[in-house]
Parts: sequence; structure tokens; C-alpha cells
Amino acid sequence: MKRLAQKVATRRILFAEVLGIRRSSRSATSVTTLLNAPKPRAPAVLQGQMLAMDKMYKVDRSIFDEDVPLKVVEFSDSRRIQALRQHFEGSLFSRSDLKSYPAFVKPEGGKFRFLLAESIKGAQILLIGCHIYRSPIFPISLRSCVGPDDLTETQRAALRDNDALLIDGVANVTFDSLTQEAILRRLLPDVGEITTRFEQVGHIAHVNLQPHLLPHKYVIGAVLLEKNAALGVRTVVNKTNFIENQFRVLPMEIIAGPDETMVELEENGSKFRFDFREVFWNSRLLNEHRRIVLMCSPGDVVWDMCAGVGPFAVPLARRGCTVHANDLNPACFNYLNQNADLNLGKRKRPNLKTYNMDGRDFIRRLVHDMEALPNPELHRRAHHVLINLPASAPEFLDVFVGLFAPDWELPRVHCYCFAQGEENSEAVRAAALAKIGAALKVDPGFLEEPAWELEVLKVRQTATATTEFCVSFKLHPKICCKDS
Repeated sequence: MKRLAQKVATRRILFAEVLGIRRSSRSATSVTTLLNAPKPRAPAVLQGQMLAMDKMYKVDRSIFDEDVPLKVVEFSDSRRIQALRQHFEGSLFSRSDLKSYPAFVKPEGGKFRFLLAESIKGAQILLIGCHIYRSPIFPISLRSCVGPDDLTETQRAALRDNDALLIDGVANVTFDSLTQEAILRRLLPDVGEITTRFEQVGHIAHVNLQPHLLPHKYVIGAVLLEKNAALGVRTVVNKTNFIENQFRVLPMEIIAGPDETMVELEENGSKFRFDFREVFWNSRLLNEHRRIVLMCSPGDVVWDMCAGVGPFAVPLARRGCTVHANDLNPACFNYLNQNADLNLGKRKRPNLKTYNMDGRDFIRRLVHDMEALPNPELHRRAHHVLINLPASAPEFLDVFVGLFAPDWELPRVHCYCFAQGEENSEAVRAAALAKIGAALKVDPGFLEEPAWELEVLKVRQTATATTEFCVSFKLHPKICCKDS
């Protein structure tokens, strides 16, 4: 140990280029001195109560700066990794309030390094220099220091036998090193549960803050803005109420960034432009949009009753389907046409026809127009009907009762709906089928007959005990054809 202490006293490591670790300013002449450094003070906590309602609130990044002493096992031969690892692998040091750093570090001079917390007793270990570990967490605060005798004889022998040194360094933890949850916990230490989940819509981060967080919404918005700038977030909005208006538009307020709600984004190979304040959009439905698009074949006829700005209609038209897309919201209708022009060239633009009318009137018009064409028997078909308005979609199904002539090729309907209950519960499935049965004026049990080709798929969990389903079925001629 004397020889090791002499080596340590003459060695200091500069980590400025990797992991923000810089040379310690402490003068240390022995391993004991290195291991008994004082624990760093926690950074000051900003009291958010006075600033919570300030729309101009800006995050003071400097209050999160902290110097953290570390111990380092350094060695030159990569073949020593396994031999050293088995002696210092008690458990990895992990802190949930810190972001991950690269797992493999080979600084200048060809040196490999394990970073150890200051409490070395078999457990508080962070392995960075070993490429077999994935993104370990960089420590922000450490336990009380202990002396070198706390190392086991096996560990001391491992250092000696593998020509490894125990040396010290200082890690500089900054605002960028911390998770956004940890930052908000420091800024708002007394507010209870804090959530930082959001939906990204173009450059907008959309959050649904719980009532107890509303007094601190500008602090939360500012942190989300700072921490997610690399994702392109420039504006943060908060949902202010339930979506209850006719056009299913999100009630919102700006809590950080400029008041700019006109967004551009890409989904499933198509580009979309729209004003998020004027239309409905949910980025969490990306996979469901893709599922439906891939399910349809080129040449299929698709009726999209509540098309929005075109997340189904536009990619379906690009795929070669004939799409009739409708939305009652004039803003959706406007952006639907813009997105069609944006994505469909002259050859495919005729694949998409747009309408701005009530959903039931839209279906009746399509049936009437197709039966009025010459040789109507050639046009009496539709392959899929999409009704993506889960709050009330089942109510629109009554339009199909007795609507079609007997020679129609009846479509398969994909009806989205909400149901209250636990996920995967039979009661939830039964509740969804009850809504559809009521609209079609049939017993829900009748929907289970093979002729309906019934399929019930969970789309997402929208809130506690609320599930969105897609109920798909082929319209039954006994219910939907005239004189049946």
C-alpha cells in the first residue's frame, strides 16, 4: 500500500474531454487523504413558490453545478478488465436523478478507467471503463468517505497484480447531467408527485398537468423547454380542460416558449402541417395509423368519416387506395387539402377526395352518388370505413341500418371507442360491443356470430381505467341492406 500511495500522490487525471471530470484541486499525499475528502455540499435549492406564476420565468442553470469527488481505478491493459471487474462488481452505483453517460471510456494515453464512488466497501462501485456495461449512471452525491483499509485484501491484491492505480478526480455535474424529474424536484421540493411526461407534436410539447401542479406550470414549462430543446421542442402547452367541443379541439394554454402553434411534422412517410390550436392530433396514435394503412391494399375503396388533417387518408392515398375523407371541422378540411397537395403528386392526388360535412350525411351522399353513376353495379362497393372519433363514434353506426341495396359489396367498419374498466377486461369488451349493438339495433351477442368477422383490439390506455379500442366488423346484410 505504501508503494501504491506514492504512485497516487504523483498522479492526477484530467477528464475534461470525457464525462466532465477535471483534475482535483485538493492536495493529497496518501490514499487515506484521498478517501477522506469532505462530502460536497448539495447545490442551493431555488424556492419556486415566488416564481411559479411568472410567465417570464427562466431556469438558472448555474444553481445545479456541483463538484463531486471520485475515486478511479486506472489500468492500461484491456485484458485486465475481467480480472479487475470480478473484484469490484459488488453492485453498480446507480442514481435515478442523473442521466446516462457513455459506457466505454478510453481517454488519452490508452488508459482504461473504472470510476468508484468514495464509499468503496464492496458496493458503491461505478464501472465506466468496461465496454460490457451499458450507460451507467454518473453519481451526483456520495456517502461518507472511508479509509483504504475498507478495501478487502483481495481487492488490494487485484490492484497490485493487475498494475492498476487508485487515484482521485472531480466530476462536474451540471444542469445537463440531471434528469428533468430531478431538476423539478429541487426547484419544487414540496409539491408532491411531479410528472414530466409529454406528447410531442412537431415543435410543441403537450402536457396534462394535475391540479396540484398548476400553480407551478411556468416553472415546469421552462424546465421541459430547456431539457428537450435537442428534440426540437420550442413551445410547451398545457391542456386546460376536457375535450368536449364539437370539433374535438384541445383547450390549451402556452406555459413556455413563443405562442406558435402552427406545426410541421412527419408520420409514416407523410408530412403534415396544421395549427395545433385548431385541430385534433394525437402523436400516440402513430402505430395505429400505420396498422390501418398497411392493412389496406392498393385499389381498396376507403371511407374516412372523421379524417382530421389526414393521418389515415393521406398515406392511404399514397398507397394507391381510393379515399373519400370527411371532417366537420372547417380547419381540418382546410389542412386536409393542404396535406393532400403536399404529399400527393399529380398522379395520386385524384386518389383522395375531401368533404366538409356531417358524418352521417357524408355516408349517405357517397351511397347516393355511387348509385347514381352509370352502371352502378360496378361502383356499389367499399372495402373499409374508418370512424376515428372514440368519444362518440358508435353513435354514427345507425346510418348504416337499411342503407344499402342488396347487391352492394358491404365494407368492413373500424369503429374507435372508449370504454371504462381495467385493461383486457371482458367487461370492457362487453361495454364496447353494447354501444355498437345499440347503434345498429341488434343484441350485442349477435355481433359475435362469424358473419360479422368481429375483432376487438386495444389501441391505448388513455387514462386510469379508460381504454381506447378499435372494434372492426363487416357490415351484416340482414341489418344494413334494404328490405332485409
